[in-house]
Amino acid sequence: GKIVVIDFWATWCKPCKHIEALLHDYARRHPKLAVRKVEVPAFTVEVAKEHLPNARGLPIVWILDEKGQVVDKLEVVKPEALESRLRLLLGDH
Repeated sequence: GKIVVIDFWATWCKPCKHIEALLHDYARRHPKLAVRKVEVPAFTVEVAKEHLPNARGLPIVWILDEKGQVVDKLEVVKPEALESRLRLLLGDH
């Protein structure tokens, strides 16, 4: 019954740190938001081969609605674009 954000990240990805901070802030303020993190140390690892076969780079964020349906797959996402999408989904204007 929550909006779920799956954050594909890596320690070597500097933009991922900005996305992480943004998601942490939103999760703290919005009880109907759940954040799940998936580490992708390389695109050759199994999780990347299975879920991100044509990825151009990180950060990658998937957003699932309350019914578990994927509504967005944001690749090489910038914090401003993610924040705009989250505001829309969460009614945070």
